Parts: sequence; C-alpha cells; structure tokens
Amino acid sequence: MVKPMRIILTLFLFCLITTGASAQNVDVAVKYTTKPDLKDNNLIFYDGKQRLTWDDFKGTPNDDNTFTAALTYAGFGYGATFSDDDGDGKGTLTITVYCDFNKNGSWVKEKGRNDYILNHEQHHFDISYICTLLFIKKLKEEKYTLANYNSVIKNAYRQTASQMSSMQNQYDTETHNGLIKDKQEEWNNKIKEQLQTLSSVVQ
Repeated sequence: MVKPMRIILTLFLFCLITTGASAQNVDVAVKYTTKPDLKDNNLIFYDGKQRLTWDDFKGTPNDDNTFTAALTYAGFGYGATFSDDDGDGKGTLTITVYCDFNKNGSWVKEKGRNDYILNHEQHHFDISYICTLLFIKKLKEEKYTLANYNSVIKNAYRQTASQMSSMQNQYDTETHNGLIKDKQEEWNNKIKEQLQTLSSVVQ
C-alpha cells in the first residue's frame, strides 16, 4: 500500500494595515472570503462545496522518497485594514480571512491516484479550513484598541498556525498517513463533526 506524505503548510501573511486615527475606540469586522485580492490562479480557495480532484495536484512529485504517494500544500492567511474615514474618533478594523490550496505546490504520483488517498488529502485541506474557522473565532473574541490591534492579530495568527500544524501532524500520525483504515474513518467523522460545529463562525 502506498504511503501519502503529510501536508506541508503554507502560511500566507498578507497584512496590509494603515492607520489614520488617534482614538482608542475600534469597531471590528471579521469575515471569511473565497475571493481574496491575491490575483493568483495557482490557488484554490476553500468554499465548502468544491472538492479536490487529482487534476488540482499540478506540482512535480518528489522522487527522492519512494514511499510518498501525494502531498497537499494548504494553509490560511488574512488581510487587515484600519480606517477612520469619518474622522469621528472611532476607527474601523476590517479583517478578511481565507483558506487556500496551492496547486503547483501539491503533487501526486501515478501509483497514488485513487479515491482513498484523495480523500485523505482532501481532509488535510479540510483541517486547514477548520483551523481557519478557529482563527476567525479567536479574532472575534479578542479585544482591540488602536495601540494593540496589530499585535493581537499577529499573535492570534501564530497561535492558530501552530494549532493547525499540530492537528495536521496528529492526523497523519494516528492514521499512519492514511494506512490505518479504521483510524482514517475515525478522522473522517471527526473532521465532518468539527466542520459542522464551527460552521456558525462564518454565519
């Protein structure tokens, strides 16, 4: 049986922050988008509907590891803007979050092109989205001021990125990269439940 390789995480830090207010009052809007202004046709943005296909894995396989059948390159990022257009002393912070799959960074060998391995790789993408939702949840729970919002966002990002890395590694370790079928089924259910539980975060 072929052995899928664990995911490599891509942590895009797209942070565009401008300040124009001196007040401490900050109104915050956190939203998820499937259409960030990245202008990169190499990326697929998670929308909960589109499923990965092997045609999405356009990278060149790593032949150095004969046991590796496929690799998924996915992660999450954000863009943030701050403005005080009205000059009324109340700033508005808008944080836009996205989750993506990198087509050119992801690959599969011919021996790995089957539905079982594709499902395992899809769940790596799903885990990235789960952690994206946890990031959004954390952002919505934070307290922001004009002095701290930049560091608050960055700290939340680092914490959730670390959480994502741990979860991805746990997934591959417990399933032995998908080879232990009963453990894979457990994770299939676990991921489905977490996606359902966290769906309200973006509603």
